[in-house]
Amino acid sequence: NNRELGRAALAYADAEAALAAVDAVRRLAPGGVAHIVHESTATPWVWHLQDDSGLVVATSGRGFRHERECRYNLDQFREAAPDALAPEGHGGRTPH
Repeated sequence: NNRELGRAALAYADAEAALAAVDAVRRLAPGGVAHIVHESTATPWVWHLQDDSGLVVATSGRGFRHERECRYNLDQFREAAPDALAPEGHGGRTPH
C-alpha cells in the first residue's frame, strides 16, 4: 500500500551521519528493543526502536488506532529494515 513502515526518530547533521544511522537501524531492527506506546485516548498507538544505550532511533511512520495494527507494523518494519535501501542520490548503499 506504499505506506512508510518507519522513520528516523532523530535529525542528522549531514548525509554521512544519516547513512550511518540507517546502517545501525538495519542491524537493530530484527531483534532490538522496541516499545509500543499509547499515552492517552487522544494519542494513537506508535512504536519506538531503541539502540543499545536506550536512545530511540526509529519510530512508526504514523499512529495507529489499535495496538494490534501498531504491533503488525512493527513486525513488518523488523522484517523489511535489514534490506532497506537509502534514497538514490544520497550516497545510498546496498543492504548487507
